[in-house]
Amino acid sequence: MHSFLATAARSLSILFLTASFSSGQGRIPHSRESTLPRGERGSHESVADPKVSIDRELMITDLRVIEDPLRTGSSQRRSGVWSFKYLIEQMAGKNDPAEFALSLFTHGEEGLINGHVAPSRPAVWERIIEPWLAKGGGELDLRFAPVKLLAIVNRMDLRQVIGDEVLSAGEGRFVFGVLDENGKPLTPTGGPAVGGMTIILEYDLPASSLRDLKRWAEDWHALGRMKLGSREYNRHLAMLTQRFTNRGRGVGRPNESALNQIRTNDVALATPWELREWVIDKELGLLIPGSVAETPDFVTMNNTTELADLLNDNADAILDGSFRLPTELAAAVAPAGPFFDLSPTQDPAMLDANLSAARATAGFGIMNEEFLMSLVQLYQSAPLVTAIPETTVVVNMPWQTPVNVDPEVRHRFALNTCSGCHRDETGVGFLHVGFPEASRDRDIARTGLGESAFLSTFLVGGEPIQDPLAEGVSRSFNDLERRRVDLEALLLFGGRHFRMSNRRH
Repeated sequence: MHSFLATAARSLSILFLTASFSSGQGRIPHSRESTLPRGERGSHESVADPKVSIDRELMITDLRVIEDPLRTGSSQRRSGVWSFKYLIEQMAGKNDPAEFALSLFTHGEEGLINGHVAPSRPAVWERIIEPWLAKGGGELDLRFAPVKLLAIVNRMDLRQVIGDEVLSAGEGRFVFGVLDENGKPLTPTGGPAVGGMTIILEYDLPASSLRDLKRWAEDWHALGRMKLGSREYNRHLAMLTQRFTNRGRGVGRPNESALNQIRTNDVALATPWELREWVIDKELGLLIPGSVAETPDFVTMNNTTELADLLNDNADAILDGSFRLPTELAAAVAPAGPFFDLSPTQDPAMLDANLSAARATAGFGIMNEEFLMSLVQLYQSAPLVTAIPETTVVVNMPWQTPVNVDPEVRHRFALNTCSGCHRDETGVGFLHVGFPEASRDRDIARTGLGESAFLSTFLVGGEPIQDPLAEGVSRSFNDLERRRVDLEALLLFGGRHFRMSNRRH
């Protein structure tokens, strides 16, 4: 009786915690690691009292996994199932994989996406494509892709379930850091980050029933019973990831790939930090730029009455997590700062100095000139900015409105945007997963990362973060703990207890 009561108490605590967190082409190649043996599907063990391991089941960064040579290495004869080469080949469909990969690096072309401008970042040629071509003897050889795997991530918390109807079991993600021609982290144009660019491959976990959902949960959870980085663990994880990365897993999708989108985060090609998205074009089968999730155009929408009306009209949905940004408002890119301080209300001499610095930065090609002009225009609305320690040249600029909006509504909306989640609302520099300090100026292509990937305080927890605009309001974040509680609740209570969420990041 005592153990029953203990289990019941734990189940109730998980349910309450979950409620509190949620408010805020072809055939598959035969492989020994292509399917999970029946005995390894997790269903043979009771999950009446599940204890989810964050390191083993949710955010996998251990070097014994991430640097497993069998699964991350690439050669002419064989590619590891976690290598960038293998993953690109599986999603390329009938296209040449090299051409498909190149379609990801179109940052140098100014584009119009969803009616919004995507400023060019031409340094992509000099910093990524040309060195890559040189290593391949003039060809884009995927064996020499300038990237390093940083993490494999379970995002079942993004699952989409309506009652008994299952649309998706969530996402599985691969996070890669981008390298320079010397095998070192690609340096940022400025700031303290060890590396200035990451690429995230984000896949759907295909599911159409509660049974499918349960299998995904139990198979991820099975990793928690294995020794991290052991032969058994890596083999199980490899079989699990192939269920969403392999060709043919995205039935009815472009190239029959389960890829949802690829995201890039960078401040290495230009300033400021910026997030972009790519999707597979259903006609060409190549990657094309897509609009960024749940994020309006920063320079034309921020600090406007239009944004205020959007937030006030949808306040309840924003607070309960069901709000979806109208498709026509989704931006082409998501700049996140730091921004040159061009506030017209500051000391005129300081304004002139900062404007000169901004123009020089644009003149050197480190910042897009059209973006600078748009930024100057945004400053005419006199937005509130927040200082960055030890500098008077650049500032942060959170999402805001010129008229009154409930501070919690503003925060919840901003937190679900790319720029808010990666900077102002969470107090991070931009990256949630990045190169560790041990990788700074290190030839990691030869010697490895040195230590596991950097994880932001938004993910792992830290000191309370001051609201960027509301004085005296602070919040604590620990998103990996939220995800742990969520997976435990799913294992205990099943998918019916999950309500659709608008989380995308």
